[in-house]
Amino acid sequence: TGGRVICGVGVGGDSEKDFELVGVPMAERGRRTDEGIEVMRALWTEDEASFSGPYTRFEDVGLNPMPTQPGGPPIWVAGWADGALRRAGRLGDGW
Repeated sequence: TGGRVICGVGVGGDSEKDFELVGVPMAERGRRTDEGIEVMRALWTEDEASFSGPYTRFEDVGLNPMPTQPGGPPIWVAGWADGALRRAGRLGDGW
């Protein structure tokens, strides 16, 4: 796309049943989203990334092709809740 991609992220819906169906506690959705953003940034900026978090672990993983934009695509965080707004300020490039 020549650097025209914007990555939009959010924690998902507010139906606990949706999270139960995939075996993920709904209470973890914010922390999992935060970690997912950190993982994307690592993969987008390092030739061989390693990551170790509560939900994601990998060593020496490369992404090919790398994003066109330095640092990867901008990440816009969705949501109206206080947690989403804090996430946008801490980890996002937009809201």
